[in-house]
Amino acid sequence: MPALRTLTMVALALYGLSTLIVASAFVPSGKPAFSYHTKSSSTSISMKFEYADEYEKSSKDIRLTKNHTDLLTDGLRIAPPPYSVEGREGLTGSVMVSGFLEGADRSDQIVFDMLHTSEGMKFEKIIALCEDDKMAKKRLVSRSARYSGLLDVLSFVQSFSALPSASELEGVNTWVARVSAEVSTVESVASLASEASISNLVLLIEGSATPEDAQTMHDALTDTDVDFTVLNYESMVDGPEGEVPFKFGNATDTAEIVGSVINKDELMRIMAVSLSMEKTKGRSLNLKNVASDDSGAIWLRALRQKGFSRIQEVDALIGGYVDVPYYERARDAQIKFKGIREGSVKLSPEELAIKAAADKRSQRKQRIETMKREIKERQEDIIKRAFKALKLAYNDRKYAGKGGMDEDVYNRNNFENALEDAIRMWDSSVNGKKNRQSYHTDADTTWIPQMLEKYGKKKKKSAVPE
Repeated sequence: MPALRTLTMVALALYGLSTLIVASAFVPSGKPAFSYHTKSSSTSISMKFEYADEYEKSSKDIRLTKNHTDLLTDGLRIAPPPYSVEGREGLTGSVMVSGFLEGADRSDQIVFDMLHTSEGMKFEKIIALCEDDKMAKKRLVSRSARYSGLLDVLSFVQSFSALPSASELEGVNTWVARVSAEVSTVESVASLASEASISNLVLLIEGSATPEDAQTMHDALTDTDVDFTVLNYESMVDGPEGEVPFKFGNATDTAEIVGSVINKDELMRIMAVSLSMEKTKGRSLNLKNVASDDSGAIWLRALRQKGFSRIQEVDALIGGYVDVPYYERARDAQIKFKGIREGSVKLSPEELAIKAAADKRSQRKQRIETMKREIKERQEDIIKRAFKALKLAYNDRKYAGKGGMDEDVYNRNNFENALEDAIRMWDSSVNGKKNRQSYHTDADTTWIPQMLEKYGKKKKKSAVPE
């Protein structure tokens, strides 16, 4: 018995340590801080991450086995659930598209379709800069363009220059430009966008440059007041979206995209999604197709298996791969967890206090959400019962030859009694009013008068004495 008691105390001590992990003691400086929440198990532990930026704010549950060697190859186990992403405002008015409609062998309609139909896009006018407006119109006047309404907002500007002039950009607040990876060209784009007071700029840079040139391009855009996003890729090939995995990187990591390609439809979708997000403002990124066993593909596949939308996917790809790579979080979690198990990692009193407070807030939030959900479900059920009873009673009255009263009038005259009966019926389902949760009773004090006002008998206004 003493030995069993000792083992029990050791197990409880390990459980106490495993439930109070925070990352402030081991996250490198400059990285978003995160904390762990663990639950004891003989073979596994569940950990919850909390990050500082918008992507990191949503909870991520991590399932770590005793060996957790597969965390670096199984992104699904540490991918977050879908979460809300802040959209960008001001995607209205006119948008200029340049750098497309150059070759006679392709229509490039996909870029215009994305700007017309993507979520958050409300452009009244899409302007296509082209060398030959007649040929451009011929290629873009398709059945799908007509049925989607694209032709109603599409206009053409003929120019023999790859970039629009300042006068051609007049009145335009968004610009999507495709250019080569040359510093002088990007500097010209930055100057034009600034001069024309462009609000949003997505710059598709084709080709690779040196890290120094990539930084110079980024600095040229940063020196303006334009909200820009740079997407750098080596080469664009015909191909659908969603078929080949891709990944992002920092634009200054130019060696990463040498010799790579990106599917055209995928690139156009990413362009539209990047334009609609707050997170991509002021960012210079590169992207490329990758093999299915690449770490970026593993993370992307995990996000899609979790049901992420495209805007959520791009946000998580940037926040969970470029900014704070998920495999680094897995590695840090593995080191921390191993230290807790071996006893080499000790938690400070401050860490214990922080975690205890966080757990208390989390539990209170969960209780409130549960109460709100149960109150809503009960109220909906009671209203449904009340109107079902009124419907039956009205039909009985009508078929008994006691007509002459409109059903709506009948319902209003009898709603109060029907509501009381419905509440009693609901109470009986929980073994009486005495077993009703107090928060239901509290909610009824305001909800019942609201329902009587909405569905009950209209009270006559009392005459004001002279």
